Amino acid sequence: MRMVLLASAHLLILRALLLNVACAAPQAGPRQHSKLWGKAGELWKPGGRLPDYSYAGYHAGEKPIPDVAVAADAADFGAIPDDDKGDSAAIQRAIDSVDSGAILLRRGRYIIDDFITIRKSGIVLRGEGDALGGTVLYVPRPAAEVAGKKDGGFATGGSGQFISFQGKWAGAEVTEVAGTAERGTHTVTVDDAANIKTGAFYLLQVKDDKLGGEFWQHLHARKVRNWLKMVKWADAGHASLFKVVAVEGNQVTLREPLRFDIRPPWRVSLKRHGNISECGIESLRFEFPADVQPAKHLREPGYNAVRFKSAHDCWIKDVTIANSDNGVTCSYMSSHIEIRDAKLVGRRGHHGISLSNATNCLIVDLVDDCREPWTHTITMDHKASGNVHKGTMGTNTVSLDFHRDAPYENLHTNIRAKWNYNSSGDPKAGPHCAARNTYWGLSGKAVEAANPNGQGMRDFLYRHWGKIQTNVVTGLAVPERFSEDEEWYEDLPNLLPRDLHQAQLERRLKRK
Repeated sequence: MRMVLLASAHLLILRALLLNVACAAPQAGPRQHSKLWGKAGELWKPGGRLPDYSYAGYHAGEKPIPDVAVAADAADFGAIPDDDKGDSAAIQRAIDSVDSGAILLRRGRYIIDDFITIRKSGIVLRGEGDALGGTVLYVPRPAAEVAGKKDGGFATGGSGQFISFQGKWAGAEVTEVAGTAERGTHTVTVDDAANIKTGAFYLLQVKDDKLGGEFWQHLHARKVRNWLKMVKWADAGHASLFKVVAVEGNQVTLREPLRFDIRPPWRVSLKRHGNISECGIESLRFEFPADVQPAKHLREPGYNAVRFKSAHDCWIKDVTIANSDNGVTCSYMSSHIEIRDAKLVGRRGHHGISLSNATNCLIVDLVDDCREPWTHTITMDHKASGNVHKGTMGTNTVSLDFHRDAPYENLHTNIRAKWNYNSSGDPKAGPHCAARNTYWGLSGKAVEAANPNGQGMRDFLYRHWGKIQTNVVTGLAVPERFSEDEEWYEDLPNLLPRDLHQAQLERRLKRK
């Protein structure tokens, strides 16, 4: 009997030991999913601190970039490659000859000796390849020289692009927006919806009479009290493009979510726009002189390639830009511009791709093989919002830039190249960025990648990003921090999904 009791006691002790070992053993691998998203978006909520970035790109990601039929061959208008004669006038004639369609630029070297401007929808410039043996647009003189100016703002890409797609800024007011609406929602109440058409685009414009007033503070999550006396020229208002998908009574439903509240005291209205659309550049190469040394900061002469101004649902695809001061600029209420499979090569420049007052644009699978880092590879400024930069790769270090005047709710995700953070701009325009910009699934650890010495970036994370609700969800190399309305630094080197934009887009289209 005593032996049986001892045996039973030994079994109980062994069972307890095994249970303790089982409880102490790890039950799963390292945490992979963010508390802001979860595995498949089950933790995400509209109006939360993680914005919905799924509307970026051509037609909000709901349609592929089209294969537009050729309407004219530039050779028929005198654009003959490899003849060492200027071709800009002939290419402009080909553009002006058609209502819409693709302008074919056959392989060879064209000399771009003047600015080319597209002011109508549906025009695509199409080459026969962006390699050296394809279609090459060679620009021998900078914008300042072509324009006959010593300083025309050409240094920063604000103007002076040799190919420019250019609509008009805005039209007449259609109706005022009444009442209030919350960020993350899609419906606004208007005074009179009689002239609002389903399927059409409208500018939603906010006016606030006071510089650094309630609206500007709202974009910064009211974390900018120390900046109010310093701000001198940042725009007090804002305008961005929305597509109307339904009208019921005075309720207007927008495709894109509101990225700010609508509330007193600022005045909000829907206005007609003057944008052009369905334009693109495909399969060609820009070449600027290779022997030009990078100029001093803000003294660049304007070897600038492309600009979209007041345009929407346009694209750049399979385009290489070599030796430029400024590569691509999207500005003045441009939206849903998609820059896909572009390449930056040659010497360094100032701004590689710049999004200024642009919304819901998509930069995807950029290759940066320049010899040295750009001053700013990717720039977002002047209330750029909803834009996505993802998939960048290459041998160069990608310099990420928020250039002040309240860029907000933009996303860098799944960056596969080395990267750093190099923001500048005039402090009179406020802090580098406003609320809820997101860094998600970047290559390397945030502190180590952004600053090899670590300490400077660590200070930046804790003193600057967090106060304006920036989300850093990646490998950190600093302790995690979570807050309701300030820091969100989540250390997830094995993060899934790494491409937040793609995950959000697939979830939205599945539910549509």
